[in-house]
Amino acid sequence: ARGVGGSQPLTCLDGPAADAFLPRDVTLADADAATATWDAARSDAAAFAAACRAARPALVDHLDAATQAHDLEALRVRLTGEPLRYLGISAGGLVGAAYADHHGEQVAAMVLDSPPDPAAPAAAQLAGFEAALARAGLTDATADVLAGVHASPLAVGARTLTRPLAASGVLRLLYSGDPAPL
Repeated sequence: ARGVGGSQPLTCLDGPAADAFLPRDVTLADADAATATWDAARSDAAAFAAACRAARPALVDHLDAATQAHDLEALRVRLTGEPLRYLGISAGGLVGAAYADHHGEQVAAMVLDSPPDPAAPAAAQLAGFEAALARAGLTDATADVLAGVHASPLAVGARTLTRPLAASGVLRLLYSGDPAPL
């Protein structure tokens, strides 16, 4: 996929700039009201988008699922010419759906496993993470750890572990499908 891994990875912020952006702690209560926290988060998000555009201006407008679907079609034609058999997991499901929309006549078989809802991209995935925590009996322990880090962020070397960074770590572990490392 474009913008990740071994292709041409897009890094919008790194080092101190990423550390300043990532730990912003915004809650749903902030989103429901015109709070200074929400306004600052929106401003930071706009700055993040500008940093992405500044880092790779020729790439940013070509990271959408439709463009990646056209890339997939070019690969299919060059590699086999045979109709596509595709497994799309998570965001790969969006690419598969876009491929089927634009090149449906070239689909032999397609499985789209858990593509995010474009209207609410994180809702179903977060529900799945919550269910995984519940199955592992870690819901309360995770909430306690996150509340503790929120009340008292932890110094880790020259960096600080905040609730959003800790939650991101929890989600990365859950994304693997195995909550045991938690």
